[in-house]
Amino acid sequence: MDAPKLQPFLKRSPGSKSVLAGAPVDFDFLATLRHATSIRVAIAFGHMTGWQRIETAVLHSAARDIFILLGQAFFQTEPELLALLLARKRDSASLRIHVKLASSASTFHPKVWIIENRRAEHTHVIVGSANLSNGGLESNIECSAYLDSPGVATGMRDWFDALWDASPALTRERFEAYREGYESTLQLRKQLRASVDAAALDLEHLEQSWRREEAIKEAKRYFLSPKGIAAAKRRVSAMKAIRKCLKPRSFDFGQPEWNQFLEIHEFGSMKRIRRDTAERLPAIRRAFVHLADASIPLVQRVDDVIRRDGRFHVYGMGRNIVTKVLAMLEPQERPVYNEAVGEALKSFGYRIDQRKSPGEQYEDYCREMTDFVLACGRKEMLSIDAFFEYYFHGKIKKIADR
Repeated sequence: MDAPKLQPFLKRSPGSKSVLAGAPVDFDFLATLRHATSIRVAIAFGHMTGWQRIETAVLHSAARDIFILLGQAFFQTEPELLALLLARKRDSASLRIHVKLASSASTFHPKVWIIENRRAEHTHVIVGSANLSNGGLESNIECSAYLDSPGVATGMRDWFDALWDASPALTRERFEAYREGYESTLQLRKQLRASVDAAALDLEHLEQSWRREEAIKEAKRYFLSPKGIAAAKRRVSAMKAIRKCLKPRSFDFGQPEWNQFLEIHEFGSMKRIRRDTAERLPAIRRAFVHLADASIPLVQRVDDVIRRDGRFHVYGMGRNIVTKVLAMLEPQERPVYNEAVGEALKSFGYRIDQRKSPGEQYEDYCREMTDFVLACGRKEMLSIDAFFEYYFHGKIKKIADR
């Protein structure tokens, strides 16, 4: 068996920040749940978002008994999840779900999974920082360790069973008392969270400033390197090829030119763009002519094409293609936005306001990149994409090599 590496907690979430250390390379958490004959879970708090990630695997599990012990400290476990688990306990004949709130004698803070497969005579133990939430399983920075020593498994089962026995049954009366406490403190907890977020904002601004300085330093080094010089030249050549295919500003291109355009991947791969978009070429050409109309504000042009309710929206036309066209039309002012750019920006502390429209977001991005390009000593926007792709793929490689 191959040597274990860090892998996503949920195997089919390659961009996950929640990782699992020490598991075999073929270990699949959800598949392991499905094949389990017994499951014990001790988690500090549970949210519906976490349960929804594992529900199908658990409900189709081979397990006869599933024991879920959740914390009640600070009212972080959602009553909605408790109610659902209690309903599942009543409704299922072949699968018995047992749920309890841990004893309040001490703060309950573990994140432990004990998953047995008696037919395979194997027990998987996972201990880490991930709670039963979407953040814990995927979007937060979390790290858990996989253990499969028989001695460890026995000790963890004994530890869990002692905690289970020390926790009172989750009766309807106890559930209602917890729910009332959760709801009565909800507003206070929201106010406290707002105060904490406000206090943390100054620290975040300081970190963002540091990250931006680091990004500029790294970009300067990259563009002085042979790799950076060559990549910048390829971007200039690629944009010439795009112009040849799309024929601005008339955009009088046909299907052969459109297909050639979709094969140009320097500013973000278009492999996921459906080839049947060629059937909509008249609408696509009208959308591109609209993007080229500088008499219309940039925000409106972008929203008209990207938003599903936009006047010039065409199915399959997203931010990547739209910003490529804008960069082709105004290379000194309009940068391309793609997946690599987005991920690199997040790493460097640049934030995109998700409350804004696509056009407003792109206008903010153009403003940020104008400053970034000047700070890097570049004269045009096109080569910046080369740096972001270099950084993004280098980051992915580091994760894969762990």
